[in-house]
Amino acid sequence: MQYRPLGATGMNLSRLGFGSMRLPMKEVDGSQRVDEDIAVPLMQRAFELGVNYM
Repeated sequence: MQYRPLGATGMNLSRLGFGSMRLPMKEVDGSQRVDEDIAVPLMQRAFELGVNYM
């Protein structure tokens, strides 16, 4: 994974980000909620691969 510095913070962000606007959804009590059973493993795998920009 390639990283870039975040200004003068001393932090490095991965050049690839994980877009979380369109995480899998499911209906719960008449409203849409993120399907955590699917979304959490996706995010964990991204972290394992070095993505730290969400």
